[in-house]
Amino acid sequence: MIHLVVVQRVLTGVLILVLAQTACRSGVCPTIGCLPEVGLAYRQPIAAPYHVVVSLHGVTFEADCPVEGSYPTVGIQTCSAEGLVVTGVDLGHASNEKVDLTVAIDAGETLAVTATLDGITNSRDCDLVCYRHEGTIPN
Repeated sequence: MIHLVVVQRVLTGVLILVLAQTACRSGVCPTIGCLPEVGLAYRQPIAAPYHVVVSLHGVTFEADCPVEGSYPTVGIQTCSAEGLVVTGVDLGHASNEKVDLTVAIDAGETLAVTATLDGITNSRDCDLVCYRHEGTIPN
C-alpha cells in the first residue's frame, strides 16, 4: 500500500513537471513582435537631421534621422539625437556575448562599436533567438 502511494506521488510530480515545461516552452518562442535588437547610444548627442550607416554581421543599413519606427522591421527601427536601434538581424544560436558593428554618421569616419548582450527576450531554443544588445557609439 505504501508503494502505491509513493508511485502515485512520483507520477503526479512527473505530470506536473511535464505540464510546466510544455507551458513554458509554448510561451518562450513568440511568433509576433520578437526580433533581435541592438540599441546604441551616442556618447555625445547629435543634432538632427543626420544620415547614419550601420553595418552588422555583413549587412548594411542606412537611415535619415530622426526616425521613430512603430512596427518591427529589419534594419534601423529608430534613431534620434541620443542613439539608434537596429532590429531583425539574425545572429544565429552562438553565445553572442558581444557583437561588433560599424557606424558612420553624415559620411564621416567609420566608428567601430562593440555591443554587449543585455538579455534574451525568448529562448536560445527558438528558431530566431531574440537577443538584446546595448553599446555606445564613440562619437
